[in-house]
Order: sequence, then C-alpha cells, then structure tokens
Amino acid sequence: MAPVLIGPEYFPGGNQTDSKLLALIRKGLNKVWHASCTNKMGKADDKMAVIDSSAKVFGVNKLRVVDASAFPVLPPGHPMSTVYALAEKTADKIKAEAGIARYLAVLLEELSLPYETIFKEFDELKKEPYLSANPNGRVPAIEDPNTGLVLAESGAIIQYLVETYDKSGSLTYTTAPEKYQLYQWLHFQMSGQGPYFGQKAWFSNYHAEKVPSAEARYEAEIKRVLGVIEAHLKKTGGKYLVGENARTPIWPGSRGIVFWAGWCRS
Repeated sequence: MAPVLIGPEYFPGGNQTDSKLLALIRKGLNKVWHASCTNKMGKADDKMAVIDSSAKVFGVNKLRVVDASAFPVLPPGHPMSTVYALAEKTADKIKAEAGIARYLAVLLEELSLPYETIFKEFDELKKEPYLSANPNGRVPAIEDPNTGLVLAESGAIIQYLVETYDKSGSLTYTTAPEKYQLYQWLHFQMSGQGPYFGQKAWFSNYHAEKVPSAEARYEAEIKRVLGVIEAHLKKTGGKYLVGENARTPIWPGSRGIVFWAGWCRS
C-alpha cells in the first residue's frame, strides 16, 4: 500500500480562485440520465403497475426488475442507496422463497441428475394440482419420470434420491452403524432444527403481532439444537456428524414457498 502523502493539494491544486473552481466544475460536470419509475411497483389491480412488491414483472415468469425504474415515485436525493436496499430486500426474498428446494437442487447436481424446477406461488400450494403432489401444501415435492414416483417431504426425498441414484455410495454410508447414524441426524433435523428455525422466522418476521414469549421460546430452542450438534462434534472430535467424510443428510432449510419439484431425468 502506498504511503499517505503530506504536502500540497494534488487536485485541483492550490491558489485556486472561485472563478477557476467554477470553471473546473463546469468542465467536468456530466449529466447522467437514467429511467426512473417507468416500471412502477404496485398492486395487481393497478393498471400502471409493472412489477409487484417482490420485483416480479406481472404476467411474465422468471423476470424481476431491480433498479430506479421500479420505484412508484422517485425518492429525494440520489436513488442509488435506495436501489441497493431494494436489491438486498429482493435477494433475501429470493433466497427465502428457494428454501428447501435449493438444497435439493444441490443434491441433484451432486448426483449429476438433470432436473427441471417448477415455480409455484404460495396460494397455488394450497390447491390442486399441487396438493396431489404434497397433501401438506408445502414445498418441496418431486416427480421422477424414471420411476413414476411422486414424493413430498425433504427427508424422504433425500433418502429416495440417494438410495436410488447414488449407486457408488459417494454421498452416503451403506453399512451399519454409519447408515443408521445418518438417519438419526436426518430425523433430528426434521423434528428439531427445521420446525424451531421456521417458527422463529415466523414470529420474528411474519406474525401479525409481536409475541416476545414465542420469539424467546424458539430462539432458546435454536440455541439448544445448535448446542446438541456442537456437543456431539466436540465429543467425537470429528469434523462431521457421521464418519470422516461429508455425506448426506443435507440439512434442508426450514422454509420454502416457491419451488415445486425437481424432475429427475437420467
């Protein structure tokens, strides 16, 4: 790193008069034109709205607009900081929507299985045809055209994909005791980590009113669940919950509302 220089002003230099400074500013000034409010964010019944509150373009799939054109009105001052805030909010929304399905996509990639992701809005999960894939009305669910199997629940899907397509056993253990220890931690995730993390997220971010006792309850459970894992790793002295190599179960996220199914084709 170059040292800090102490000396005469480098630019625009010393001995400047007001008129010289004004001329310098005028010479270096450039206008920047950027479309603003041309893709207005608004409600579905607003005829002037182009995108919704998640930056999704109405009537178009897999397209979002995140720049100054998305503002319904232009905020005062330079809009860049507001654009950054909108981008962060939209990115968090996308990650939250992906939820569990994102982790299943990772597993499908590791298994080198081609797949297609079908996007569903939240209200579509609570009605047919999705309820036939997952009676619980949540993601994920998969339909495997190789076997004709339609399956829901992340833990069951993980077991199915690994047992069906990981013929070399690169992502799992096939003999005792490691095989059943993997099942142990998978069920621990589904019964403990998933529900507690999900409830904490709900009461902290989505519940209509603040319920401090509920937030405190699930925050304490999160710490307890993580403490169980820490204690196990400390006791065994290993890097992994089971064995000496990274294996499934992949710990799926606790929430997800958009991705529907991976269609496995081999």
